[in-house]
Amino acid sequence: MRRPWVAVAFVAIVSTLAGFLFARAAREPAEPVRRVGQVPKVSTPPPQREVPAEWKVSRWASGHAVHVFNRRLECNECHNPELDTFERPDISVCTNCHAGPTNSPHLGNEIEETDCYTCHSFAWESDAGDTWDCGRCHGSFDTPSHEGLAIHSTFECASCHNPHDPEAETMHECADCHEGLRARHGPPTDPESELCVGCHQGHEPAVFATRCMDCHQAEPPRVSPKAVFTKGHPTCLSCHKPHQFTSKSALRCESCHRRSRALAERRVKEHADCESCHDAHAVRLADDRTCAECHEEVSSDHVAQSRHGDCTSCHLPHPASQKHVAVTCSSCHDEAKSDRTFHAKTLECVSCHKPHTFNVSGAIPGKLCGECHQDQLASAAKNPDHAPCTACHSGTVHEPAGLIACAECHKEIATKSPKGHREACTSCHEPHVGTVGDASCTSCHAIAELPGLHKDEGHADCAPCHSTHEADARADRDSCLSCHEESRDHEPTAKRCTGCHTFRK
Repeated sequence: MRRPWVAVAFVAIVSTLAGFLFARAAREPAEPVRRVGQVPKVSTPPPQREVPAEWKVSRWASGHAVHVFNRRLECNECHNPELDTFERPDISVCTNCHAGPTNSPHLGNEIEETDCYTCHSFAWESDAGDTWDCGRCHGSFDTPSHEGLAIHSTFECASCHNPHDPEAETMHECADCHEGLRARHGPPTDPESELCVGCHQGHEPAVFATRCMDCHQAEPPRVSPKAVFTKGHPTCLSCHKPHQFTSKSALRCESCHRRSRALAERRVKEHADCESCHDAHAVRLADDRTCAECHEEVSSDHVAQSRHGDCTSCHLPHPASQKHVAVTCSSCHDEAKSDRTFHAKTLECVSCHKPHTFNVSGAIPGKLCGECHQDQLASAAKNPDHAPCTACHSGTVHEPAGLIACAECHKEIATKSPKGHREACTSCHEPHVGTVGDASCTSCHAIAELPGLHKDEGHADCAPCHSTHEADARADRDSCLSCHEESRDHEPTAKRCTGCHTFRK
């Protein structure tokens, strides 16, 4: 009866021992781990140690959590059991298991060197960051060398950095996360031409990857520093799409300038193409030299252009209306209220000043006037003294002041002429040729209103008695007898007939 009981007891003991050995084996890591050499057994017992009270909190620190909970290491495997405290173990303890990482420690600075404890925290800190606690040294990345962690802020630093790799290999490939972005930009010989870091900084937003000028002002293709400007093209990305740098992929001008109209674009197809005048990378450098590339046969003597050297002084490249080919003259010559203010207040400036040929100071005298006053110029040509227009017309061409009095030149005639004839020479004379036209005495003197014998039919002709340039009528006996021969024997001793035959009453 005892044999079955003994057998059962034996099986129970063996099972218990096997379970203990299996649990012990399960606690060991899958990979062999080199540990601190076991302190040889001594005859004297080890010092008595008390676990510090803060252990209840410190065990949750990243360093302890990895070793105690994840790797299931005993305290004595890191803390020397011969010591009566649990102070920080020497770094040599780390090298027993982590030989690889400790051969490439994280770079420090000239003032402070780094060791394992610089990054790996074994004491609980409520504001500690990720496993490596990078924020302990780098703070919020708001330092001269790290301008703020604006992107990737939701990822652990270890997502991109591996501090135990050599410095040149600490960055992970961006394509590991950004699989869809493949952009090659830069010279083929540049090793960074296929790397995102050629344009992007890992701690800055993507929009800040506008360091294009750093390369394109020093190396071909060179771009003018004036290619970007505020209130227009603030960055290269205003026209170029990220990761697509070909000219075909760039935005067209009309994408933003839909309402902009070019000068005479309906008649001149070149004007409708922005790049005919504007360099895509220096749009504001267009000037009169740009115009001259197509309009080399056009030269102008306008004072404004000779001073500023710019065709756009008169021609607005982008006028509000297609009808506006050039600005009005009065927009600059503000002494005129409009382009019809000068010269008779009816003619436009371009009637005398031809486009691009504004200087008329060297024009042949009278020729310019003759373009409008052909008949008058032809008449004056018959009278050499009247040929220069300025001989009779005072003032300036822009502001004619009136006619110069005939008496200025014909003083003797004006002095002898009747008072009524002195001020109105043009009543009888055609002003340009000087001849008497169709005017007659009766044009001003109605016979029916004249006194005395003027009303007699025989005296209807004024010329026998009057001269237009003589103040007094001819009233001597011989003048009267030239018509009244039959009265020669009448009062032969009288010197004047008008003593009895009056014309005044």
